Amino acid sequence: MSKKNPSFLGPNDIVTTNTGHPDPHDEGDNNMVSEGSLYAVSYYNVLEEELGTES
Repeated sequence: MSKKNPSFLGPNDIVTTNTGHPDPHDEGDNNMVSEGSLYAVSYYNVLEEELGTES
């Protein structure tokens, strides 16, 4: 009797192939990653200024 590995993907799930570390030569992807990382830092800085607290 052979066992099949259970699949964690459903019939409507999309498998992405461009995940993980960005390609250093893909400028569009690198810009998107840098903008996404700066969003959280900018949000934190604005919040700190509005609350007037210092760490």
